[in-house]
Amino acid sequence: MTVAEAKSQAQLIEDDVAARVDVDAVVRTQRIDPGTLLGCSRGAYQWSGGSSVSLATDASARDIVGTLAKSYAGEAGDQGLVYEKRKGRGDSHDFVLRGDHGASYYVSADQTDSTVEITSFSSCFELEVLPDAGLSY
Repeated sequence: MTVAEAKSQAQLIEDDVAARVDVDAVVRTQRIDPGTLLGCSRGAYQWSGGSSVSLATDASARDIVGTLAKSYAGEAGDQGLVYEKRKGRGDSHDFVLRGDHGASYYVSADQTDSTVEITSFSSCFELEVLPDAGLSY
């Protein structure tokens, strides 16, 4: 897998999460770009990035994340993902979708209840050429 393929893989899941938000509640969807290349294990890396969905003033990010959680709890396996409620998050509906080889996608409401945040980590992959430190992807 290349860095571009890892980034594309992660962003497909980000896009799927964002697309499940009721279009009438969405003001703007914004991708956090560029992302970052992180070490997974010796010689392996993963691409990390994210997206945010800004909501209309009458929408609640907590409620929307709850709806998304119910959606993924029932069908995450159809996409090769495992749904997990995030532990220690109080009464929030925050959850994570886990994929193969370390892939994970965290979905949560921000502190102001106005944005759905999606933080993604691609599957781990090996690179033949080591990346330069500090580069963004």
